Amino acid sequence: MFAPRMPAETIGRLWTMLAHSQASPLDQSRLASSLEVSAPAVTRYIDLLVDLLLVRRLRPWIGNTGKRLVRTPKVYIRDSGLTHALLDLETWDQVLGHPVAGASWEGFVSGNLIAVAGDRRTPYFYQTEDGAEIDLLFERDGLIEMVIEIKRSTAPTLSRGFNSARQALQPREAYLVHGGTESWPMADGVTAIGLRELMRKLADHCGRVRTASRQDAMHTIAPRHRSQRAQRCQDATYREESGPGRAGRQKRRHRVTPWPRSACAIASMRHWRYRDRT
Repeated sequence: MFAPRMPAETIGRLWTMLAHSQASPLDQSRLASSLEVSAPAVTRYIDLLVDLLLVRRLRPWIGNTGKRLVRTPKVYIRDSGLTHALLDLETWDQVLGHPVAGASWEGFVSGNLIAVAGDRRTPYFYQTEDGAEIDLLFERDGLIEMVIEIKRSTAPTLSRGFNSARQALQPREAYLVHGGTESWPMADGVTAIGLRELMRKLADHCGRVRTASRQDAMHTIAPRHRSQRAQRCQDATYREESGPGRAGRQKRRHRVTPWPRSACAIASMRHWRYRDRT
């Protein structure tokens, strides 16, 4: 009814392949060939996963820069805990030692930043065929407001591809989001910053930091459309960490879902113990 019928084993293989392709351009023809199904069948099933908010499809920015651009969207499994479960990564050390760790961190950071960016900002990524790349950029009112490089290291350096892309796009602001909490200036107007701090900046810019109801506070950190189960999982996590009252609401508003396990992954994978690693 909603997507083409595929055997459960084929669907499981598709999920595993998506986990391995985290934060990579989506090659639907390759997926279809590996699964021995038609490309339209894979396209329709991924469309369904996107509509169900299980998978994020990030579009490429396509503008008049005179360069040959990558036009294939990137794909992310929204729940990083699900990504790690599909790859049989059960411990923190296994996650850090796996090649998907960097891509998983990129998807986690991108998801949280997009969630607080507001409706007036449109998220994209930028990539050219000669290697210039920006992990995440926000366009607002037809102008590139912000470009963001994402590194899991706490002592990151700017890549040549990021500098090349930034010079071509000329954004208003440029940030490098790293795995720590400190902020410091880098070369050519780029600021190294922690995830929480950049989320606060984005929320401040769109006027979403205010005294709000409980429901408003939830929507600043999470996608607007959530399943009832996901909402209950998130509510339980917030109640556990913050008490009632205005102070509790303020703390909830800027809370980052723990990486590598989100609240919904905790509920669905009981063998994992919850630890906030942000």
